Amino acid sequence: MIRATNIKEIMDIIPRSDDYLSKPPLRIGEVLVQMGCVSENHVQYALEKQKSSGAQKKIGDILIEEGYVTKRHVREALKLQSLLVTAALIAAFLVNQIVGMTPAAQASSKAKSMEITTRVLPHWKLSVEYQAQEIVITEEDIRKGVVEVKAGTRLTIKNTSKAGYYLLFEGLGKPFKSLSLQGINGLGEVIITSPNALVHQEYSKTARTHELSYKFYLSDDVKPGTYPWPVLITLQPS
Repeated sequence: MIRATNIKEIMDIIPRSDDYLSKPPLRIGEVLVQMGCVSENHVQYALEKQKSSGAQKKIGDILIEEGYVTKRHVREALKLQSLLVTAALIAAFLVNQIVGMTPAAQASSKAKSMEITTRVLPHWKLSVEYQAQEIVITEEDIRKGVVEVKAGTRLTIKNTSKAGYYLLFEGLGKPFKSLSLQGINGLGEVIITSPNALVHQEYSKTARTHELSYKFYLSDDVKPGTYPWPVLITLQPS
């Protein structure tokens, strides 16, 4: 499901009609950032990796390989990218039509536009301020059966829906069999034992910032080493 459900948010990131022909449409990495799936640092890393590989791989494929997003997120972003391009072309057409109108007709058109856009739909926005990129597992961690990561994630969520929202945790798997996390506002310890888990958050008038600390419980056959960060957090409307 696309995160940018607020029409105003979508329109804010559409290229202006007077520079649409001189600027490229929104890139897939930028769309994923707007959706709250990745941070700008993730996209910058993927761009640098793409450049070093001779631009043979697409940004979306690199982000998937690094574990930052899933194939589903990329498909949704591509759909939204297509929607934005179409909306920009429509906006350019409408502006051109208005420019050719008489002053009275322009005033009438603007008045009608205001009537159409007065309703603000509920929206959700997730901003990832910090995200650890890897986990180092030592022999000592293996003996304990758990590896701890303090302040591994910091994110801020803005929500205008009275129904609240869900935090979706995806990707947990070997060499990790489960995890517990703390730092979600209003909750104590949260236990996750499956590759996909939803945690509900109630409506809040102000933006909420969550700083998450983790305990990853290790599989019996785990080996020492450095592993990619195993959990992707996205926002799902309630």
